[in-house]
Amino acid sequence: MKKHLISKSIQGNKSELKLLKHFKKRYQNKFTIKSHCQTWNIFHPRNRVRLEVIENNWPKESINKVLEFFDKTEWDFVIAEEPQSEMLQPILIIDYDGLCQGQITNGSYQPKQCLEMVDENTRKMKFDDKIILTRDIGIHYVIVPPITDEQMGIEWTSYELFFDFVIGSLLADIYFDREWNNEKNWANFNRAVRSGASTHHLQRMVNSVGQQLEISTQYSFIPIPLFESERRIFSAIAEGDPDFSNLESGSRPIDISGHNVPTAYCAITYKNKRIEGTHPHLNFESNLGPILGLYAATEALCWHKVAEQIWKN
Repeated sequence: MKKHLISKSIQGNKSELKLLKHFKKRYQNKFTIKSHCQTWNIFHPRNRVRLEVIENNWPKESINKVLEFFDKTEWDFVIAEEPQSEMLQPILIIDYDGLCQGQITNGSYQPKQCLEMVDENTRKMKFDDKIILTRDIGIHYVIVPPITDEQMGIEWTSYELFFDFVIGSLLADIYFDREWNNEKNWANFNRAVRSGASTHHLQRMVNSVGQQLEISTQYSFIPIPLFESERRIFSAIAEGDPDFSNLESGSRPIDISGHNVPTAYCAITYKNKRIEGTHPHLNFESNLGPILGLYAATEALCWHKVAEQIWKN
């Protein structure tokens, strides 16, 4: 991927600056990262967006007001591939919501707790407008709140780790879809089809392609050590190691700070002792739907907890 470029000017609070520095460190060799971008520096020229998107999604009497909003608004972070022209090639847009601690839920912006100076209805309307615009254009957009102790639970060791999983999992989803639709990954499958392979054999090939792409994209964007723990346990079982048996995984509510939190768990019997790991599910959505990679990331965190107990010595 292309070399990282970064805007030197950033406005806003310390949390945003902290995130920007982390994105720079994490993705510096993969993407262009811009901060506080104007709408028409991200998307197609204003007139084209008006014709193709805005006029199809807002009532005629609201169009001028909506355009005025998009003329003035900024987007906190844009992760893009290196532009081939003056226009950015965005793959993910992120807004940080420190004023209302909100995020996208069921396709719309849901504030959690706004500061007294904030008009909650106006803020919701503006974020929903951003969701509609990016959804219609087909670019992933996510709103991230400050992460409280309650949201982080006892498992999170740092703010950066949380974003490694949320943003990393979303990037893994994006690139999985891209690679799934890349013809080069289906060369062997297409040859098997032409040679008259059985339906059973073709299905196994499809499953294999999916698994390989899932692993490669997750390893590219989500912290590798956690997946190494999972792979080590699964390899021991596949190789018939007699010390390992009774692999389990699932979901159940666990009390965290007086709240029932949906939690993933996994367990295995190691040398006749049942060892379990748990981690709260990460419930984050982009404007285009659930971040599917988070399910795999959460399960990897569970197996990491198990591995720590098995190989702690």
